[in-house]
Amino acid sequence: MSKVCKCGSFAINKDPVRELCDVCYYKRPLLDLLAIIHGDGGQYTGEWGLSKSVKDAIKIVVENF
Repeated sequence: MSKVCKCGSFAINKDPVRELCDVCYYKRPLLDLLAIIHGDGGQYTGEWGLSKSVKDAIKIVVENF
């Protein structure tokens, strides 16, 4: 029986404990980092999309460091 990820795709991996597909497993830390940079809980990325969120996060980091 195949496991299904929370996103709806099949979580095909060798780790029997992990409940996320590879995309979600590796994307989660990126989304968390963007939420920290934007100072929210992920709403900016949710509203504007991943590409714009990353571009704007780069601008924020460059301007502040």
